[in-house]
Amino acid sequence: MAATLEVADLTVFYGKRRAVEGVSLAVGPGEVVTLLGANGSGKSTTLRAISGLVRPDAGTIRIDGLPPKVAIARGDVVGYLPQNPQLATNMPLSVRQAVRLGLVGKTGMFRSHAREDLNFVDELLDRIGIADQADQAISELSGGQIQRMLIAR
Repeated sequence: MAATLEVADLTVFYGKRRAVEGVSLAVGPGEVVTLLGANGSGKSTTLRAISGLVRPDAGTIRIDGLPPKVAIARGDVVGYLPQNPQLATNMPLSVRQAVRLGLVGKTGMFRSHAREDLNFVDELLDRIGIADQADQAISELSGGQIQRMLIAR
């Protein structure tokens, strides 16, 4: 079975400072992986490179056989939730609407979403335990509920 995520000899520099060197890993479908390490050891940089937010200086990354930017543009392979997300909770959005924003990478800004994608959003809300808040304004959520909503998005 092919790996869903393959990273080979990843190296990333920030200027002259080496943030990551020689990272390799393979993650198969359905596997859960934890990155552990001391502060400043390159965990976030590795995730940023996998997510296409940082360009590697060396090495390769393939997600479902695709380069990160292509996999992300496809919209159904990669999700990224930063450690401290910036969220404008004063926007007049419901939880369901905010989660549906995650579909933009798949369908584009101005095209309508497929019915199966909209149904999947509702399934995700149920799966992560905030279906009861689906029509609630995001400004009314607790910190934990916001995290769950962002994970679903």
